[in-house]
Amino acid sequence: MRTVDLPVIDCPALPRERGRAHGEGLREAITDKITRWRRAIPQAYGIDAEVFLPRFLEGTNFHKAIARHAPDLMEEIEGIAEGAGVAPETIYAMQLMDEEWWFGSAFGDGHCSSIAVAPGDGQTTLVAQTMDLPYWHDGAQALLRMDTADGGELLVFTSAGMLGLLGVSGGGLAFASIPWLSFRRTQRAFPSRSPCAPRWPGQPWVMPHRFSRRRITRRDRLINWVIVLE
Repeated sequence: MRTVDLPVIDCPALPRERGRAHGEGLREAITDKITRWRRAIPQAYGIDAEVFLPRFLEGTNFHKAIARHAPDLMEEIEGIAEGAGVAPETIYAMQLMDEEWWFGSAFGDGHCSSIAVAPGDGQTTLVAQTMDLPYWHDGAQALLRMDTADGGELLVFTSAGMLGLLGVSGGGLAFASIPWLSFRRTQRAFPSRSPCAPRWPGQPWVMPHRFSRRRITRRDRLINWVIVLE
């Protein structure tokens, strides 16, 4: 998809309403992507989606960490499901993209790359990333323009149905990330993939990174930003 064709969805501040706006605005893109995703699973893991996805969800348990650290994002997932007319567990599973890769032991050929240039001599900070996702995401790209409870704004690049992949905030934070699949893994939470991902006292593991990505975007005010979407 070309950047000029990127759909822009305006989303309100409240989590469930935000999710509904996302789901309704990208309903066709979400349902089409789910069809492509389910068709791609046998090629990636050698097992039908009807078998793999229930096994994946039963064999992992990220709900507790998400409920503790980001309950608003779980509510947003439910809103996406309502808006798109899709089962909530399907939208939830869609968020666990990198977790799906390590669970299925299929890492693919794509490798995301991030770059940042520090400000200086009148030049603002630059942040850019390639988002090298499986082919079945193509056509599902979208930009979510979100209001925040404190009157701010977020611009979040995503694949339809997902909370977000990377983004920028009006408060001065750009966030990009790449999967660190060589880290030690657990079925109940997931290690940080980014140097700036949040940590909590007494918690050596954090929530699935799709959730931590949005959480850090909301919480911190670190840098001036420009992000390249294509």
